[in-house]
Amino acid sequence: MSSPIRRESSKLLSLPWQILLGRLNRFHAPGLKQRVRPSHFPPVFVLDGFSLLEVILALAILAGALAVLSEVARTAMWNAGRTRDLAQAQLLCESKLAEILAGIEPAEPISGASLETGQSPEWLYSIEITPLDVEGLVEVRVTVEQDLPPEKRPVSCTLVRWMVDPSTVTEVDLVAEARLAATVSSESTGRSSATGERTASEGGEQGGGSGTASGGGQPSAPSGAAPLAGGGTPGFSAPSGPPPPPAPARRLSLYCAHRLW
Repeated sequence: MSSPIRRESSKLLSLPWQILLGRLNRFHAPGLKQRVRPSHFPPVFVLDGFSLLEVILALAILAGALAVLSEVARTAMWNAGRTRDLAQAQLLCESKLAEILAGIEPAEPISGASLETGQSPEWLYSIEITPLDVEGLVEVRVTVEQDLPPEKRPVSCTLVRWMVDPSTVTEVDLVAEARLAATVSSESTGRSSATGERTASEGGEQGGGSGTASGGGQPSAPSGAAPLAGGGTPGFSAPSGPPPPPAPARRLSLYCAHRLW
């Protein structure tokens, strides 16, 4: 029985010291450790918030997303500008090639010539003429590029077209023109000779008929014929123009004489 009594008495004796230590801890006495008593009741107000690590991580993600989006926008703008320059270079190259094919621009080798576009940066064009294995054909290569240093990656466009050699075209044109002129002159000569023969034949027919009627049934002689045996001459005037063919006039004279007789 003595042991329980001793325990209770030791508890009672240590109680004042516990109260004293509790009061000292309440006033945060230096050199004493504060005891934290477990609370069986939860706090009334609970405030949930982000920690510093979470805030830093969120800011890092936001900065990375902004950097990626800005890079995508910059790349899109650069590609759009390069596409525009490529389209313009192709148009200028096609225009210069069309001028060469039309004969406005001579088909001669040129390097680094300036195009008058009035834009900045300026455009330069080059022309290369290469003969082909096929006779009479040449390869025309036109290159248009921006007047920029190589580190800025200038835009360039090249078009290749086969065309007939201009020197060959000149010779062929001269030969064709000569042949055409000869054909036209021969046709005009033939037409003029046919017209003269037709006019002469018509004049001979008219002269033969009038001579037969006035000569009393005697056949008429063609113009330029020898005098008659009796010493007389035919009683008709010679038609104007070249002499008609003798055969048709003689037939017509005989026919008229037969009708009169």
